[in-house]
Formats: sequence, C-alpha cells, structure tokens
Amino acid sequence: MHFLLTAITCVAIVTDSLSYKESGTAIEAYRQSIERGGKQTVLLLDRWGHPDSLRAQLYDLYLEQNLEGAILIGNVPIAMVRDAQHLTSAFKMDQDRDWKESSVASDRFYDDFDLRFDYIRADEEKPNYHYYTLRADSPHTISCDIYSSRIVVPEIPGADRHALLTAYLEKVVRMKAQKEVIDQVLLFTGNGYNSDSMLARLDEAWSLRQQFAGFGTIPGYRFDFINYDFDNVVRPRIKAAMSDPGLDVAILHHHGSEDTQYLGASRINGIQSAFDYLKRFVRSRLGRSKDTTATKEEYKAEYGITDSWFQGAFDPEIIRQDSAYAASMNLSVEDMAGYTPQAKFVMFDACYNGSFYYHDYIGGRYLFQEGNTIVARGNTVNSLQDIWPDEMIGLLQGGVCVGNWAKMNMTLELHLLGDATYAFANTSGTSCLDKEIRQQAENPVFWRQQLSIATGDFKALALRMLYRNNAISSAELLAIQQSDPSPMVRLEAFTLNKKIADANLKPAVLAALHDDHELLQRMGALTVNLMGDEDLLEPVMEIYFDPTTTVRVNFHLGEVFEQVPYATFEAAAMAYRANNPLWPTDESFQALLGSLQYAQKSRDEDLAVIAKPDATDKELRWAIPSQRNKQNVLMVDALLTFLRDTSRKPEQRVTTAETLGWYMFSFRKADIVAACREIYATEQDPAVKNELAKTIGRLTGKAIEVTPMPVRRSFAIVVDNATYQACKAAIEAYRQAVENDGLTGYVLAGDWQSPEQVKAQLAKYYRHKALEGAVFVGQVPIPMVRRAQHMTSAFKMDQTISWRESSVPSDRFYDDFDLQFDFLKQDSLQPLFFYYNLSGRGPQEITCDIYTGRIKPSLPGEEGYTQIRHYLQKVVAEKSRVNKADCLVSYTGEGSFSNSLSAWKDEQVTLNEQFPQAFRTAETAKLYMFYMYPETIKDVLTSELQRKEVDLFLFHEHGVPERQYLTGNPPATQEEAYFTDGQRSLRSLMAQQVRYRRFAEGSSEMTDYMRRIEKEYGIDSTWTATYFDPAIRVQDSLYDAAQGIMLDDVTNISPQARMVIFDACYNADFREEDCIATRYILAEGSGTIACFGNSVNVLQDKSSSDLMGLLAVGCRIGEWARNVNILESHIIGDPTFRFAADTKPEIDFYASDPMYWLNKLQTAPELDVKGLALYKLYELSYPGMPELLYRTFCESPSYMLRLQCMHLLAHYDSPLYAQLLKKGSEDPYEFIRRKSIYYMGKVGLDEFIPYVVKTYMDDIQSVRVLHNVSFVAGHFDTGLLRQEFADAIDKADYLHYKQAYQDQVNKMIDSGEGMKQTCWKEIDNYLDPGAAKSWYPNSLRNNPYPQLVEALLKALCDKKTNPEFRVQLAEILGWYVRAPRRASIVQACNELLADNATTDPALRDELQKTIYRLTAYMK
Repeated sequence: MHFLLTAITCVAIVTDSLSYKESGTAIEAYRQSIERGGKQTVLLLDRWGHPDSLRAQLYDLYLEQNLEGAILIGNVPIAMVRDAQHLTSAFKMDQDRDWKESSVASDRFYDDFDLRFDYIRADEEKPNYHYYTLRADSPHTISCDIYSSRIVVPEIPGADRHALLTAYLEKVVRMKAQKEVIDQVLLFTGNGYNSDSMLARLDEAWSLRQQFAGFGTIPGYRFDFINYDFDNVVRPRIKAAMSDPGLDVAILHHHGSEDTQYLGASRINGIQSAFDYLKRFVRSRLGRSKDTTATKEEYKAEYGITDSWFQGAFDPEIIRQDSAYAASMNLSVEDMAGYTPQAKFVMFDACYNGSFYYHDYIGGRYLFQEGNTIVARGNTVNSLQDIWPDEMIGLLQGGVCVGNWAKMNMTLELHLLGDATYAFANTSGTSCLDKEIRQQAENPVFWRQQLSIATGDFKALALRMLYRNNAISSAELLAIQQSDPSPMVRLEAFTLNKKIADANLKPAVLAALHDDHELLQRMGALTVNLMGDEDLLEPVMEIYFDPTTTVRVNFHLGEVFEQVPYATFEAAAMAYRANNPLWPTDESFQALLGSLQYAQKSRDEDLAVIAKPDATDKELRWAIPSQRNKQNVLMVDALLTFLRDTSRKPEQRVTTAETLGWYMFSFRKADIVAACREIYATEQDPAVKNELAKTIGRLTGKAIEVTPMPVRRSFAIVVDNATYQACKAAIEAYRQAVENDGLTGYVLAGDWQSPEQVKAQLAKYYRHKALEGAVFVGQVPIPMVRRAQHMTSAFKMDQTISWRESSVPSDRFYDDFDLQFDFLKQDSLQPLFFYYNLSGRGPQEITCDIYTGRIKPSLPGEEGYTQIRHYLQKVVAEKSRVNKADCLVSYTGEGSFSNSLSAWKDEQVTLNEQFPQAFRTAETAKLYMFYMYPETIKDVLTSELQRKEVDLFLFHEHGVPERQYLTGNPPATQEEAYFTDGQRSLRSLMAQQVRYRRFAEGSSEMTDYMRRIEKEYGIDSTWTATYFDPAIRVQDSLYDAAQGIMLDDVTNISPQARMVIFDACYNADFREEDCIATRYILAEGSGTIACFGNSVNVLQDKSSSDLMGLLAVGCRIGEWARNVNILESHIIGDPTFRFAADTKPEIDFYASDPMYWLNKLQTAPELDVKGLALYKLYELSYPGMPELLYRTFCESPSYMLRLQCMHLLAHYDSPLYAQLLKKGSEDPYEFIRRKSIYYMGKVGLDEFIPYVVKTYMDDIQSVRVLHNVSFVAGHFDTGLLRQEFADAIDKADYLHYKQAYQDQVNKMIDSGEGMKQTCWKEIDNYLDPGAAKSWYPNSLRNNPYPQLVEALLKALCDKKTNPEFRVQLAEILGWYVRAPRRASIVQACNELLADNATTDPALRDELQKTIYRLTAYMK
C-alpha cells in the first residue's frame, strides 16, 4: 500500500494564456490565498489545447506532488463524454442526436484517473469541445482521485469577461480571509420536487439540523426553510433570503435549465389573490380585443364584474407588471440584475444549472454577481430527483473544503463551480479531516480507527473510505444500517451495500423499507423495484398499503408490482384486501389494479414485438431501450433470446446488450452475465461483441473497446430567442422525442433578422449534418413570394394590388435550396414579412431538399408561449405512443368538385388503396358529403372530430383563414322555404355591402340601395325591412354559424384527429395571427398533432392525396409532403410526426441508385411506395421512363399508381403522353378522366377531339368531367369539334331531343371560341398602349390556347412592344408547358436572351423563367 506521509497537499490552478494575461495578478493573489490555507499550488498554463495532455499533467502531479484538486479557470478544454450514461444519475439521451447535446460535459475525465477513454474528435463549431467514448475496459463506477472545479465566466451582455474574472478572484481572496462559520443555512424546495412530498421536505430539514451542529441549540444559528408554495410568487422571497449577508449555505432543490431556476407555480391563496389573478386575466383579454367596449360588456355580463376590474388594462406600467408576473415564477439569467446572492456555497440540485459549457449559465451568474457566493455545485445535464444531494454535507462544518467533500459522491454530470478549495471554519468539535481525505486515502487502518470514534457524517466518511479500500464487508454494512442511531450513517451503509450488491442487498433493502427516515425508505423503494425479486412482494405490499407511507415512496413501490405477473400480484393483493378493508379505498385499489393490468398489457406488447422476427426498428426502439429505466425481470429471457438471435440486425443486438447492462441490482444479474459471456465467446460481429464486453464490464468489471455510434439524419428546430427562452424545456423535450424517433436534433435559436439568415443555417446543416427537415417555432421570418404563381395550383392574383394579399406566404423559400429569390423589401407594418421575387436564375419547379413545418402561436406574449409549450408537450406524449393510421374520416363540402357524386365515390377506392387497415369496419372509414345531413352536417362533423380514435381527417371544402365552409343553404322542399332562403340571402347581401363599407348602416345610400334591389327583384319593402330586426339577425347569425367551422368552433370542438388535411383555400394561412390549421393544433385539449393545408387559394382539380399512403406505412408527414409540395402547401405542426405500421418498409428517401427504386417498384406491396419509386426514378433521370410510365399506367389496377404515371409522363416530350391521355379519358377513376380531358385541352391536338366528344356524351354523371369539357372546348379547332359533335349526336339513337342537345353543345363551343377570339384580337392589337392593362393576359394563364402561340411570339419579339407588356407576354408563354409548340417558345426566348438589344433586366429574368418552366416538361 502507498500511504502519503507528506504534510502538504497540492492544488493545480489550470488556466489559458489569455485569462492569465488579462487577470494574472488576481490569479496569483488567489494562488497565494490557497497556500495561506496550508496547501501547495502549481500553476499550469494550458498551451496544449487538448484534454489528454492536461490529464497527463494532472496525473503526474497526483503521483508526485500529492495533488488533491484542480481549479480550471477560463478556456480549458472540455471533455464531452459519450457511451457512459450509466455513470449519470438520469441522462439517457439518444446519442444519434446532436453530439453537443447527447454527450455529457464532464470533468470526471480530469479527476478520476481510473476511467479510460478513447478520443473521437473535436467539435467543428466548438473546437474546445473534445468528444470521448468511455472504453469497455474502463471501470464503470466513478471514484474521484482528486476534486476539480470550473471558473468559467458567462457571457453577460455589456460586461468584460476578464474584468468579471478578476473581480471574482478578488472576492474569493477577501472571503477566504474571513473564515466564515456555518451558522445560517437555507433550504428551498421547488414545485414538483420529489412529488411535492412534505414529509420528504421535513425529514431533510431535520437531517440537515443534525448534520450542521448548533442549529436549534446555539443562539443566533438559523436554519430557514422555504417551500415554493409559501407565496403566490416565491421568487422575491428567494431572492431576499439569498441576499441575506449572513447566509452561509443554500441548498436549492428545483427543476432547471442552463439559464433558469424553475422555482414555483402560480398559487391562489385566499380571495384577494384569486381576484388579483382574475383581474390580470381580464386585463390581458381586453388588451387583445379588437372591440374593447364589446369585450368589456361581455365579461361584465357573464361574470358580474364592474368596470374597476379593467382598470389599467392599457396602462404601460400595469402591462409591465402583468408581464413581469407571468415571468416571475422562475429565476433566469435575465433576472440577475441587482441580485446579490450571499450564500458562500450554493447547491443547485437541479438539471443543467451547472452547464459551464454554455455561453451563459445560471450557476456561473451566481459566482460573478456582486454578492458573496464563492462556490456552487450543479449539473451539466439533467439529474435524478431521487438522489442524496446532502450526503456528508456536515463535513463542511468540520473544516473540510468543498472540493474534498464533493468528490466523495460524484456522478458524470455533477460539477463544482468556483473555488473548490474554499473551506468554512471548523466548528464541529472534531478534528478536521480535510488533509486526511487525500493523505490517508489508501490507509484503511486510519479509517477503521475513525469508524470507531466518529459519529454522523464523519462516521459516514469513514465507511466510504473503507469501502474504497475494499476494507468493509456487506455484512458489516448491513449490521451498521440496522443499528446505528444516525439516519445519515444508515443511509451511507445502505448506499455502499447497493454498490456491492451481493446477497446482503435484500435484507438491506428490507431494513431500508422499514426505516423511519423518509429518504432511506425512498432509496429502499427505488432499489427494490430494480431488484425485481418476487420474494419481496408481500413486504413491499404491506408498506405500500400503509396509509402513512409517503407519496414519493409509494411512487417507486408501485413500480415494484410491475416486476411480477399480474395474476401473482392480484392474488396477493386480494388476500391483503380481505384482511384490511379500510385502506386503501375501493377507488384507489381498483385504480391500482387497472394500472397494473395496463402495465402487463404494455409488457406483453413489448414481448410480442421482441419475439417478432420482422419487428421494425421503430417497434424495437421502444420495446427494448425502455428497460434501461424499468429493468423489468420479466423481460430478461426475451432480451437474452433476442441477443442470441444472429439473424437480427447488429445494431438491434447492440441496443439489447447495452440495455441488459442496466440490470445492476436485478436478482437475474448472474444469469445475464453468464449468458453474455456465452454469447461473447462465439460472437462474430465486432460491434455486438464490443457491447457484450461492455455489459459484462458494467455488471462485473471487465470488458473491451466500444465502437462509436453512426451518425444519423438530422432535424432542425428553428426558433426565435424569445420563444426559446420561454419554452426551452418543452423544446428540449420535443427535440429529445425527435431524437428518440431516429433523428439527430438541433435547436437553432436566434434573433432572426431575415429569411436569408435562416436559410443559410438550414443549407449548412443540410450539407454537413444530413439535415432532412426543420420546423419553425414562434416568430420566424415569413417569406412572401411574388412572381411565382406558376408554382401554385390556382393563385393568380393581380400583383399590382396590396403586396400582402398578392404574395404567397411560402416556406419553399427555406426547403428548396435550388430556388433563387431576389429580395424586394420588408413589410413596414408587419416586420416578420419579407417580400421576394422568384428569380429566373434558378429552377421554376419545386423539388424540396428538406421538409418544413410551422408552429406559430395565435396569441401574443406569454399566452402564445403557453400555447407552444402545451402543444410540444402533446407532441412528445403522442410520439411515445404506437398508433396506426387505421381510422379516417373524409368530408366533401358544398361546391367541391361541382358537387359531383362520381368524384366523391372514387375517393373511397383511393383511400382504401392507401389506408387498407382503415377499411376493416364501417366505423373506421367514414366518407361524408354535405348532401347526407343538410341540416346537421356541422354537428355530425363535430362528433367525428371529437372521436379520439380518428387518425386522419380530410376536408375537401372552401375556406378562408378563419373559416371552413362546410355547406350552403339546405335544399328547399316547399315554397315557404324558398322564400325564407331568398330573404336570408338578401339580408346577407346587404350585410356584405355594409361590411365592405359601400355605405353605412341606416344611411341614405343604404336606403337608395334597398329601393333599387326591391325594384330589380320585384319585391316590396317587407323583404328588406327584416334586415333591421334584432331577432332575425340572431337567427341569421346562428344559421350562418351552422354552415361552417370557425375559429372559436375549433376551440370548442377540441379536435382529436391526429392529422388533418385541408384541401381548401387559406385554411393554413400562417401569415395571419390565427387560422384554422393553427387553431386545430393549438386549441386546448386538442389531440391534433399536424395539419396540412394551403396559405392561399388552391385548385379544386388538384389531387390532394398523391402518395398519401406513405403515411400508412410509417413515413413522416414531412417526408410525404416533401415529395408533393406546391408553393402554398404547408405543414402546420410537427413535420416529424408519423403513424405506426405493421411492417414499415425500409425506405431510403435519399437513395440515388436507380436499381434501389426499381426494386421497390417491383417488390413493394404498398401502392404508394411504388408511386414514390416512380417519382424517384423520374428525379434520377432513369432512361426509358416514358415507356415504363406508360406500361405501368396500362397494366396497374391501382387508381393512385396510374395517376402518378399521368403526373410524371407529362414531363417528357414523348408521343406516349398523348396515348396515355386518350386511355385516361376512359379510365375508371373519375379524377384521371377529369384531368385527361383538361390536359387534352392544354395540349390542344385535334386528334383528341373524338375522345372529348365521346366523354361529354357518355360520362354524363361525372359533372366535373363535363365541366372540364366545356372549359377546354376553345382549345381545339372548334370547326372540327362542332362537326364531331354533330356526327356523334346524329348517331345517338338514345337522344330524343337532338336539336336541343346540339344547341346546348354549340353554345358551349361558341363560348370557348368567343373567348379565344377575343384574346386573339387583343394580342393582334399589341401595340395599343392599353393592351397590357386589359383583362386577357391573366385569362391566358388559365387558358393557354395553343392556337395563339404564334401571335404571342410575334408580340414578344417586336421591340416596339411596350417593355412592361413584353415581360407580361414572356410570363404568359411560360404557361404553355404542355403545348406542342413549347420548343418553339423556348427557342424564341433563347434568341431574345442572345440578342444584345434585350437589356431590360425584368424581361431577361422572365425569359429565363419561361425557359426553365417549359424545359421541365421537355425531358
């Protein structure tokens, strides 16, 4: 044995050169203050910039100069540890996430020399971060050889970091000289800590009084306790208590993040606080109201309050106070101004408060404030609540420095901040053991002597040092636990017995369960759960059912019952119940049985998944790793069977081996070790073999090298700083849920000044981090796109009107990196809006590189943040569930598809192809049309929306941002109803004129208007007079409300469908403060996770379900949308959401090998996977695509696959497209027939005329198909069309009124020809200055008559044409994507671009755009 006999120990001060240059005098003074305390110092200026070199220096000092600790000042390299989560208390983040977030910043790299690491790499963005993996041949427990602490100055706005460092060190030197006595201690417990168990709090307070001598016996000694619910807002009390100059130690238990202490929750204590709370509420409502008078009267009438309740609603000071109250529940870095914490030592028993590697962190703020805080302890990641943070804290009163105390019980994440050498005066009445902790570390004789004379925490220290020297047995520890009067000693004995974990652990657990100290009992409950020993069921049950057992203890004991089969527990519980009828109550007893039945069901499901030979990664991702927390013994055999199965994927077996390494306390541990050794002996896969060795090492102490995890695709959460700070915990939880689902998550928080700034970040992550998608949370800039209407389905608004209305809010700016834009301006009234023109420099069709979604609150300020938090919490919860897309509802509203029943009925076929599981019963697949319930359709849909089992809800309807138009007037059945409808419509017309401010209500202009319409319609004044009847107005309002779903309706409905698709105009217009899609996901109680809708108007004749079957096979919503997006389509909500699937196809959306996609086309059973394969082959320019598409169209029985072939073949300059359209006109799928006729008109070949005529005469039930015939009639040679109709009518013996039919046809043809001729005359008169301002240019965008190409080219090429008009003409020609002469158009445009006389930049840009647009259809 090596005993240190030197009288002096050594402390290393490690700093970077810049910190020493700027604060060297203060560092030297600090160094001298340590030496005055009797310890030598060594100054290390880190010139290596690498953790390995520094660690080697510290180890040499440890061996040669009795190093006891290291103080790391400034920019000292940070070890980011991976593959060591079992060394943390709670951190179990998926390591496929961002390495900065899924690694643990840990100085155990520096202070535990036995741990062994392999270097991986430095971080690209943060070169001071160095990633390491814990090796398998390393010890798998922490036993620090020295202590360490960090002195890292946070980045405080406006502050000089070196000046702050200097001031802090000067404070340390000053405080060290004063030798403070611990005579004032503060204990704070925050909201949610340890289940808010008051007994746990009281026991801790009692224990601390025992650990710190003199409290309760010596006058002037103060022990203060604050619980979060002492005040409605506890922050002022905490700040005041912490600012007491006499305070020595503060122990703060609460939740936290790196920059925030989460202290409390809003409490209402008495009538006054209730009134104050309600007044703040009504003031906030009034402040947001557009009609404050009406809102005020509404609240007064509803709640019986007076005007005094609204006082101050618009007072800036009151507004400031209300806002401050909303933020007052927590203490964040923003609240530090003027705060002077005085506690010399602060313990942050919270997650992330000690995150010194962040640019700003709350733990650091305490050190560098004006107060007297010298040292703190906090965590760099999340931390377990059920730990013993006060272990041996009484040593501080015995003069032991904070570092020597803290190193006794460290986890990977636990760190000291500040001066770890700081020591209070020794007032314990015993000898100070500060030097002995280092000097006698390996001398068990010394510690055995201490054990015989010490009490309390000093006896606990002796136990710990004997354990470290393997000089105490589990039997002796058990005896001490069963007999020592000090709960601190009993706790230590039990803690050490857990580390030994041999046969004496069971009696130790039983002793702990019957101990009267709450924390020891809780630790016993936590351990017995992890043991899983059925022999302990009855004693556990006895304690669980004891009415005096605390809620936190029972929280863990309840989990014990899941470790045995339900039938075993039920029998024992019923027997106990028979003898103890008074407690628990029947209600709670039945609830327990129900929860355990559910737990068994879940366990059985997990076992079934593990047993499935074809279980997917997603299924196994939950079934296996969940046991890292549960360690259920009933899963062990299944896990071992899975591990032995070499047919399973290696990465799945690696996960299984790692999971089994968590069974540290299980009574099956020996079985697990034996099995792992057996498998290890013959294992061939190096990754599996490596993890097996590591698991053996964790359970027994021996293993070998670990292989790093592969990098996965990633996802970005883009959020503004304000939202991030307000919702950080929810965002982080969401990111973790995303990572749990297989993506590396990054949070990109910033004060985004422009869309370009956001796009640059996304492009960077796309290039370097395999980014596949992003979501925009909060106030992220909105690109308002102009001159890109050809990329919408229907939007063709005149761009000379309001820019806000004539631009398209579109995140294609962000998710299609190939598109090029020219910045125009930022909106002066709505600074979130940025206007861009689509440039001709890039493509003119959408091919998204990533997918995106929007989560934008509809309310301002804290209410909006609350919306986001609640929504993200809902998403996280939903992601943990396994839910298939096996229940859907579709609704077709009035006016959709011309109310065509043939169009409506075919949707059942397509949805059955895409979601076959939904069509197993009548209740799981429902298709509604407004005809079905003309009077009550809104009630019907409300009921459907509220069904929790509905996964997908499709709306085909008209819409505006604030309303879904479901239906119109119910069909009248008698004369009286017709009159009623007529009067109602007249009143609606009059109200519309008032709303549009054509005249004021009751004005003479309104009277004139009324007289005019009375005359026009032949009615008397009784019709118009009803407009002013209040009762009728109420009836009209109720009637109108029943015809649609409005924003407030959504709130009241609280929709439950997990995904909603709005095939409607404007329902997803996220530029508005609120819109239907936003309300669906944010409404309180809503179960909706994501919506897919449009930001502007959308075409009815657009397929809204292309490739939608991908959702049924487990693809993310975003991946589906990425392949079908148009300019206006957007996901509102979480784009990573996906449904479960029985057998998820392994789809690599980024595969670039055509053979991969050909294999999918040939072998995939899912039809939309085949459709995706065709799309990917098209993207990859696979040769022979026209033939493949045409053959698939002719052979496939699938409606949706044939439709995909039609979509894609249009992009090829192939005669097969014309042949497909001819076949399509007779297709059984109405939508293919409809679009075939429409596209025939766009092509304009006369060979289509017989097919058009035949369709019109035969397909008489398909109203929308016939509509398209009339729409394209003018696109053909109307003489030939007229003759073909005449011949067909003549042969149609079934027509009884042929002439009338012929007249109807001729009228249709005349209408189409008349519009074409009018356009031609306008074009022929192109030199007329008024031509550009006439109606026909926009008309030709909808009706690109092939016969007018020559006239358009003539006008375009003539240099005498008005310059603005030439730009318009170039844009019009870009709509001729299917015209036979598109090659001529492209040639003319290229010639103009080559002409040096074409200098107008706007014209050149539009010419280039037209070339791109047309060549996309000329492959």
